[in-house]
Amino acid sequence: MTVLAPPARQEGRVRRARRVPSLASPALLALPAVAFVVVFAVFPLADFAWRSIRVDGSFTLAHYRQIVESSYFGDVLVRTVLTSMGVTACCVVLGYPLAVLLHRARGRTKILLAALVVLPYLTSVLVRVFAWSALLGLRGPVNRALVALGVFDEPQQLGHSLTGAVIGLVHVLMPIAVLTMWATMSRIAPGHEVTAGALGASPVRVFTSVYWPLSRQGVVAGALLVYVLALGAYVIPVALGATNGLLFAQVVADQATVALNWPLAGAMTVAMLLAGLAPLVVVRLARWVLRWRRDPYPARQRIASRLVLPALELVPAPVWRVLARVLAVLVLAFLVIPELVVVVFSVGPTNQLSLPPDSLTLDGYRAFFADPLWTTPMSRSFAFAAADGVLALVLGGLAAYGLVRAGGRVLTFGLGLLVFPLALPEIVPALSFYVFANRFGLSGTPSGVVIGQAVTAISLAVVIIAAVVRNIDLDLEHASRMSGASRLQTLRRVVVPLALPGLLVGGLYAFLNAFDNLVLPLFVAGLNTTVPVRMFSQMQDTLSSTIAVVASLLIALLLVATAVAVAVMSRAPARIDLADVASRK
Repeated sequence: MTVLAPPARQEGRVRRARRVPSLASPALLALPAVAFVVVFAVFPLADFAWRSIRVDGSFTLAHYRQIVESSYFGDVLVRTVLTSMGVTACCVVLGYPLAVLLHRARGRTKILLAALVVLPYLTSVLVRVFAWSALLGLRGPVNRALVALGVFDEPQQLGHSLTGAVIGLVHVLMPIAVLTMWATMSRIAPGHEVTAGALGASPVRVFTSVYWPLSRQGVVAGALLVYVLALGAYVIPVALGATNGLLFAQVVADQATVALNWPLAGAMTVAMLLAGLAPLVVVRLARWVLRWRRDPYPARQRIASRLVLPALELVPAPVWRVLARVLAVLVLAFLVIPELVVVVFSVGPTNQLSLPPDSLTLDGYRAFFADPLWTTPMSRSFAFAAADGVLALVLGGLAAYGLVRAGGRVLTFGLGLLVFPLALPEIVPALSFYVFANRFGLSGTPSGVVIGQAVTAISLAVVIIAAVVRNIDLDLEHASRMSGASRLQTLRRVVVPLALPGLLVGGLYAFLNAFDNLVLPLFVAGLNTTVPVRMFSQMQDTLSSTIAVVASLLIALLLVATAVAVAVMSRAPARIDLADVASRK
């Protein structure tokens, strides 16, 4: 006689069965990528933090007390936080009109504006750092223009100062803020503004009552992202900042790589991550308080309706529109002009960087291709990036498909785990892997560089490929299985052809991410110098047209890769003949 379990027990078994993936679960396809990220990103970071509280076999908080009690570390941390907040404010305030312009543009104008924002975002950080180093130099175009306009009596130290670091950070992080705000604005229905206007609201009130509340979430998300990335920036403060005004990432790197005080560096890294999480906690608390109060905006609404809005409505609406567009165009020029300047420098005389150049020549390109000190790192970078691209394509493709098809909490947790290295400040994963590589003998080896770079390359590939897999109709796979095809045949003959554009683009941008990686090879590569490391080292000594040549080649590589990606993605998905799939079973 069969004894039935009580209903509650049966429901518990069902829930437990749903939590544990079956052997046929697509989530198992994500295991290789998850294992890779856990071993080479999560474990090194946890080990780095563990070392900060574990010394000589016993627990201690001495390194955290040292950070708190040291006025030097405290001053640097406060300076870094204030600098990051200033950079965040500049990116959000100046980028908001450009995001609005992108949202409201149509047709080819929208495509052109999006390209002018995305291309600087994808361009190598080193290219932009080199451009600002040349522009802000004592004899650079900016200083000459300011002296000619009478702003300064003599050239100022703009290049190696906190001002230079802020300008460089704003230029690098501005596209991230604009794209994040634009993504939120794209979900605002045009009918909301039309309805508010038809009900008699002025353009100012339409903006403050409809547009701004609906786009505010994107502003907060963009601000948080820019703040965290600015907090852990390393390359720009080193190249454009002042030696007497170090930021926290520079001090952490010195403790880890020069002083070899890894426990203190680990404690400083934890402190930097906590400082990065602080605004997120503040935002959460503010939302909780506003939700708890019955009438969350009484004082603010009274002030806005009685004082601010009447003052803003005194200015005619066309004037506001013109001001916003002028500001957006100036921000676009700020983003694009440095990259054009790099190309101009590359065709100037080899012994000087002048704008405009005294003569046009290709001697810089000839010198570059004839110098093994440049061509060897270039070929090495191609080899490392190609290996990372293949690794990211295989592991990232399997993980993206498995997680999307598993769905639910598996998708949320798995995607969060695989993507989290991209959200960390650049110095954090680089230093934690540097300590890991020294511990396990990977430092100074090609395999160490490839493995370290592959972590973020896989994360990027997963993000791109998962977006493509989501758009593949699941019914096609069901129809293929019902036609008699196995899961492997369905993957090979249905899923892969449909996802091929996304796979190629994901692998391509994983290649570019690895090729452009500077911070990790700077600490791990040793004698296996890559071209970004060679370029960065050369920039510390002098600025020459050869560096401009390398920067121009990197821009050309990006443009070619983007053109290939656009061509691939614009192709119609391959047609799947289910009868053919079944016949080849």
